[in-house]
Amino acid sequence: MTDDEKIAKKALTSINKAIIYSPSDATQFLSDCFIQRSNIHYQLEDFESALLDIDNSLTLINVPSLQVIDRKITILKKLKRSTEAYKFVCDLLTLKSCKGDRKLEQLRKWKKQLKQNRRIDQFAYLKHVERDSKERHYIEIDSRITMVRNMYNQRIGFRATGSIPNETNILVEEPTIFFASTLSFCTQCMKECSNTFWPCSYCTEVIFCSKKCEERSQKVDGIHRNECGMINAIYNELSPQAVLSYRLLCRIGADELIDLDHKIDHRTVSRYAAKKLFNEIVMNQPNLKRSRINELFSLTQTEMRQWFEMKSPVRSTTELSVSIILVAIYFFQKGFEKVGLEMKTISNLVRLVANEMGKVAISEYGWHRDDDQMGNFQCLIGSRFGNSCEPNVEWSFDIKSRRLILTSNRDIACGEPITISFGTTNKMSFLQRQTYLQSFHIMCSCYICTMESRENFAFRCINCNGTVPYDKIHFVNNRCMNCEHDNNIYDATNAEKIYNEFQTLNCCIRLLADGATDEQLISIERRMSRMTILIDLQNQQLINMIQDLCNEYIRRKNYKPAIEWYRWLMDGNKINLCDNKDSIVHFHNLEQWAYVFSEYIGQRYEQRTQKIYSIESMKSLTRYMVMAENIFKQMFSMFEMLNSDGRRICEQTSNVINVVDYEQVLDSLRSITQERYERFCFICEQLKLSTSYRRKSRRKSNVSKLSGKSSLGNFLN
Repeated sequence: MTDDEKIAKKALTSINKAIIYSPSDATQFLSDCFIQRSNIHYQLEDFESALLDIDNSLTLINVPSLQVIDRKITILKKLKRSTEAYKFVCDLLTLKSCKGDRKLEQLRKWKKQLKQNRRIDQFAYLKHVERDSKERHYIEIDSRITMVRNMYNQRIGFRATGSIPNETNILVEEPTIFFASTLSFCTQCMKECSNTFWPCSYCTEVIFCSKKCEERSQKVDGIHRNECGMINAIYNELSPQAVLSYRLLCRIGADELIDLDHKIDHRTVSRYAAKKLFNEIVMNQPNLKRSRINELFSLTQTEMRQWFEMKSPVRSTTELSVSIILVAIYFFQKGFEKVGLEMKTISNLVRLVANEMGKVAISEYGWHRDDDQMGNFQCLIGSRFGNSCEPNVEWSFDIKSRRLILTSNRDIACGEPITISFGTTNKMSFLQRQTYLQSFHIMCSCYICTMESRENFAFRCINCNGTVPYDKIHFVNNRCMNCEHDNNIYDATNAEKIYNEFQTLNCCIRLLADGATDEQLISIERRMSRMTILIDLQNQQLINMIQDLCNEYIRRKNYKPAIEWYRWLMDGNKINLCDNKDSIVHFHNLEQWAYVFSEYIGQRYEQRTQKIYSIESMKSLTRYMVMAENIFKQMFSMFEMLNSDGRRICEQTSNVINVVDYEQVLDSLRSITQERYERFCFICEQLKLSTSYRRKSRRKSNVSKLSGKSSLGNFLN
């Protein structure tokens, strides 16, 4: 930046302050400020901005001077808009205020010159793109997404109904409510006008792109009329969310908001918002009536009422206090004598605004540019997308069109949820991320958070068996990541007690290898059973403790308790103790449990002469046989993978001897596994024949007879 540009920027800042703080009746002073700002824009060769300020000056004075007229004509020539300049001079000649020999002579001279030089403009130029009160609201939604409801936490979200390629615009939408954090955008139409603005005639808190926008904003149903002079107080003393909530109240109106609330059957709001609302928008896109948008936007706030009322009392109390202040400001701006509402109705209005405060907390967008906060806004559809720490959609705000744009950042498969990120959560730890997301009233259950939650201590949700994260120092929360149910049983005292008991049990299990009596082992198992009721079953530390307990039973050749733990985790929770990211470790675990099942079934075969086969015991034995069969199948399927992985690793070392040795080890393992499997099949067949004979001899008609075919698969089926 040159020295002249620095001086010009400093001068613009001073003139802007003078324009903002000038009295509304000081028209001549304000006109001079616009002229001076136009001169600076002209020196910077920003002719479009210079023209806007000249027009602003002309709206304030009845008799423009020749210097001002000359400057506008010069700017229009620079912009190659001679036709507009010619029309401007012709209009001035018709004004009575421009009578005078010298002025008329100069105007006729300009008219003659412009008539000779005028030509058709090369392009159309819109000096203002102001929003009319009758203009429609723009929403464009991709046809491959649909609105859905989460069955656990009742949140509204979106899901892909077809494959969506990368870099596809999923949603383009105008904000329903917008608040600029800096004096850079028009309050009425959101157009950027930091150095070409028109000030508010009654306050110094907002700006407009033109006088027309200010007049529209100050109408009875205007955006700024009921907030004029109060924005800074609400923003600084309360919050930016309070400004958005207050603007919604002013836009819809207290009477209309209360009437809308009375008309709605709250039990059917969710169904209406999820189905009819989305379908109506899709059918009428891209342009919807603004009045209908306000009504639908209010419906989405009411739809979340029950969900917000179950939030923490502290948060609810804060929102209620802010709501009371906002309603009081609204009545003050309207005039108390014009309210005419009963106390019960006012109380209901306070509750509605408090609900909106909570809704804003999870649905607003904070728009930044070069790390500077530019503004906050809410959208009817754009504010309904769910959060993920690994989102498949990124959002941006196009300042030229004043629209939110959601674009896919990768290929999205059919049926996949459409998610955005509520912040830079991918750079935070698990507990930091969950704590940060509490400000949005949510518990994140995306893939990243779900995976990381397994490495941290967490309770088990009493509602859906989901994850309830806990840390006694940094983070204490009773809400489930999946269904967001409030687990009150895990209060501060009980949670710390259970946490300490869990850590003590972990130490006891680690000491099992040093020797423990049968009574101690039974006591540990009882405590472990209690922990499985309270602790999240996906917790990796809990799974490791169960694995260590099973290893102790295996070491003592007491296979049944170990198998029961294995079966319980597999059947009820889909947790496989054999699973491991390392393929070698995974195969070793499979080999261990194949040995355990084979040995236990072998023990039962050795006891075949005893009368121990009840219906229940045979059902359990059959389940064990099925599990063992699946383990053997996994082992055989892994041989090919281990062979290819080992060959690739050995070839990278360029050692042929290692390749041969590795293949020999695999062949030996395959042979041993095959022999063990054949022995297992033989034992199962003999058990089948023995059991079938006993059942036939007892003639129990209520027991199904096993087929006499000599195949393990038929027996298990």
